[in-house]
Amino acid sequence: MPLLEARDGFPDEGMIHCNLACYTAKQGRIDEAKGILSRAIQLDPVFGELTLDNEDLVGIW
Repeated sequence: MPLLEARDGFPDEGMIHCNLACYTAKQGRIDEAKGILSRAIQLDPVFGELTLDNEDLVGIW
């Protein structure tokens, strides 16, 4: 999966983690998505606010 490769290549890029959390949540893997989103928020706290309205993450919130 290209997004996993991007995450591995750029482990400190919050947007990649955020997008990966969205895809993971859409697959129904909510616990895993929570961990990935948590990492995105650690890297850049703005993702905490930006993702509140994201329909892909409804299962998390």
